Parts: sequence; C-alpha cells; structure tokens
Amino acid sequence: MLAILPKKFQSSLTLSYREQFQQRTILFPLDKSTHYDKYLKIVLEDLPTIDERLLNFIENKYPRRLQSIRRISESRNVRKIYSNHIFPILSDDSQWSTKSDAILIVYVIFIYKDLYSPQPDHFANEMKTLKNTLIIKTRQDKKWLDRQYYYDGRDKRIVKPDELEDMMEDPSGSIDEELLNRIHGSMIGMALGDALGAHVEFRTHAYLVKHPVTDFQEDEARGLKKGQSTDATSMALCLANSLIARRHFNPYDQLVRYKWWYKNGYMTSTGRCFDIGENTSQSFDEFQRRQESLAKDHQIPLEQLDFLSDYHLLANFNVDCSKIGAAGNGALMRLAPVPLFFHKWPIHAVEFSGRSGQITHGDPKAYDACRYYGALIVATLRGESKEQLLDNEFYVKHKPWFNGKRLHTDIEAIAKGSYKQRQGYDGGIRGNGYIVNTLQAALWAFWADENNFEKGVLAAVNLGDDTDTTAAIYGQLAGVYYGFKKLPENWRDQVYAKDFIKCVSKWIVYEGNQWQPEEPTHSTQQSKINQKTN
Repeated sequence: MLAILPKKFQSSLTLSYREQFQQRTILFPLDKSTHYDKYLKIVLEDLPTIDERLLNFIENKYPRRLQSIRRISESRNVRKIYSNHIFPILSDDSQWSTKSDAILIVYVIFIYKDLYSPQPDHFANEMKTLKNTLIIKTRQDKKWLDRQYYYDGRDKRIVKPDELEDMMEDPSGSIDEELLNRIHGSMIGMALGDALGAHVEFRTHAYLVKHPVTDFQEDEARGLKKGQSTDATSMALCLANSLIARRHFNPYDQLVRYKWWYKNGYMTSTGRCFDIGENTSQSFDEFQRRQESLAKDHQIPLEQLDFLSDYHLLANFNVDCSKIGAAGNGALMRLAPVPLFFHKWPIHAVEFSGRSGQITHGDPKAYDACRYYGALIVATLRGESKEQLLDNEFYVKHKPWFNGKRLHTDIEAIAKGSYKQRQGYDGGIRGNGYIVNTLQAALWAFWADENNFEKGVLAAVNLGDDTDTTAAIYGQLAGVYYGFKKLPENWRDQVYAKDFIKCVSKWIVYEGNQWQPEEPTHSTQQSKINQKTN
C-alpha cells in the first residue's frame, strides 16, 4: 500500500499511522485544484459497505459529525469533509486500533489519489479495486477469534476454545443446514480421529493388533482427557479462524495464528502447544525471524507485527517459510477448512489447498497431496458419490480444477488407486509421518470402511505409528461425506470444544458462501465449471 504514496510519506507511514495522523505530518496540502470531488463522494456513498463497524463507530462516537459529512457531501466540499470530519476521526488516539488501520487509511488514500492524480478516472477505478482488496484482506470483526488471555490470580493464561464458548457469536444471516451438516461433519470428524489416536501415537501396528483402539482414552503422559485433541485439530482451528476472520485466504495471518499456537497455546485443548513436528516448528521459527527482520527494516513496533494491514508490506512478505524437501503430513492434517470454505470455486479451492500446506512444507509432494485431497473434499460438497470420489480417473476427470499443474507422480499414483489394498497394512499401507504414505493410508481407510465412519476411523488409528494424524485426515473426508448427523453420537458428545467447533463450522458456511474471487484470472473457466455442476 505504501508504494502508491509519495516517497516522502512512505517512511513516516511505516513508523506509525497513528503518530503521523496526530502530528498532522502525513497530510498533503488541500489547496491543489483537481477533479477529485466526485471521487471522494464514492467513498462517502460506500461508507456502509467499506466497513459496517466503522460506520457504527462514527454513528456512536460522532453522530453529529456523520450528519455533517452527509450534508456537506451533497455540495461536494471535499476540503471541509476531510479537514473537519475525516481527519479528526483518523486522529482519535483513544479509538485507534492496529487491526483496523487499513480500513481507516483507505479513506486517506482515496483522497490522496484524487488530489494528485493526473488521470482521475483511472485512479478512481484503481482505488475501487484497492479498497476491495484491503477490506477483504484486513477486515476483522470477530474479536473472540483473537488470542485472548485471563489472569488466574497469579499468572496470565491463554483462553482455550471451550472457554470461548460464552464469547462466540453465530452468523446473523441464514445458513444452509445440509451444507452445515457436511462441513460440521468434516470438522468434527477430524477432531474425532485426532482424539481417538492421541493416546497411542507412535505405537506400532503389532502392538495395536494385540491392543486395538475401540474408544476414547485418556493420555496421562500429555495430560489429555478423553475427547481432547492434539496438533491436527489445533492447527485446523487456527486456519479456520483466519479464513472466517479475514474473509479470505491470507497466508500471513495463518502463520501468525500458527505462531500463537506454537508460542502461546492458542486453540489448544490444554493451554500449551505439544506434539509439534520438526518441519512445522522450524517453519514458525523462520516466520518469526522474518517478522523481526521486517520490523527492523521498516521500524515497526514488535507488538504490531501480528496485526499488519499494510497491503504493500504483506504482498511483498515471503510466507514460504519451509526448508527445502519438507514433506511431513502436518501440511495435510490441518487442511479441511480451506476446501470447505472455498468449495464453490473449485480452481481456487484446489490452489489454496496446496498453498495452505506449502507455507510450512515446501516439498512439491506436500503441495500436491493437499491439492488432491482438497479436490476430493470439494467434490464431496458438490454432490459427488463415493464411487466417483474413489474412481481411478478422478484426477483426469477433474483436471480443470488443477489449473494445468500436473500432480507429482507419487500423488498421481495414489489418485490412480494405489491405496486400494485389500490386505491393508500387510499390503503396504502405512500411517507414518511421510505425507505420501499418510494420504494413501487415509484414503485406504475411506475406501475400506464399508460406509461406516466408526470402522474407518478405527482402521486408520490401528495402522499404528502417527495414529492421530492419519485418523484426523481420514475424518476430514469421511466426515464431510457422511455428515455430522451420521457420526457416532456417543463420540460426538465427547469431542473437546464441540460447541466452539460447531460455531466455527457455521461461520465457514456463512463466510464461504459470501466469498468471491478478487482477480479475474480463471473466471471464465471457473464459470464453465459452475455451469456444468448446476
């Protein structure tokens, strides 16, 4: 965003928007006569759509000022509107929020472009696009999805998901109940698999043949009660929270929330991070290092790094934090929220699925495993049968979704049915930490479950090794296919933070239904896909 401002303003803006507003050094002179009045009117007319919270804030804090803005806008007196009304609101220290600075600064950018533009019409269109991009990528009104703390009398502690249930809010709009049943099923199915496999993680298959898992158990070593989940569910909730809070696919914000999980226990069932993989932790350490470098280069206070809304800075931040060759299953275990959210737009859903894994697991096989599994979840939500999902030609029949990017040969072999092994473990199926093997194991469990979630999820767990992750990945696809209502009721009732997960599922349905691509890329091809399925 800073790139579109004059150089003399860029460094000062980076330091602190609020300070510059207060010092009034950001301001450009208002004595230059250009054709800008009608373009500021665009901003004023779009006030409710730019951000309803901002409108409510102005109405509550400055009711008379809002009336004056509207009255003056009729005469198009831009100087009065800006000098007397917009600037004082932007300058209000008591109401300033680092999370909403882009929403507010967009007004100044509009005015700047219209004051200094030699081609007002061109920049008016440019600013409309910028406005939409900024708001989609930075707007957040679900404060209960932020990292929250409380004091227990002595220590500061993270607020866990089940403790947020009194704070959360359901969407105000209508919800498609059948779609919710499917999406809720995927989220709960994932949590069920995670919790069922937690207490036997890294147990061998031979051990589990003698002592098979049949129900939830406590994990005393890690302090887990029955039904409590591990890293798979925690990271999936981080990802879901980012999508519904930002209303868009924002890798920077995803990494921020993963870092909160890693450092502070955000979205955990115990209040602390545990069971984190080596590839994942290295990626988050690298992300934090890059954040600190960004802060140093642009003189940004460290406490503001997790709430950046500057579009230019975010667009130029390298979010690919993985080391070369990282192909662990941590990329796949958290995937579900992405294809669930974007399922109406298969090309975007598949690409975002791959990107969601790529930021922490840089091996092409991780990218393609996420793309392929994401496509299966999207196809399920679009009404395809189990026979169609498990068709050896599924990838070929859905190639347009993959946007001309061919799957890695190892993933393509799975797509062609390599997981269809009647002997299961004895036929070579392994539930270990390598993403190719885990993908194969999860699909084997789905293929062999005889249309019974309980049978499939227990088969995934009892393969041994990375039991919770394999079962969580199975649960994502099986849960969306069977739906919440067909999951075992006695298990559903024991899932940790089940009300919170249901609320998040509702928001995935609601916000996902509102989302549309910003860019025109693939729009024609996407429209053809949508027409074929309607």
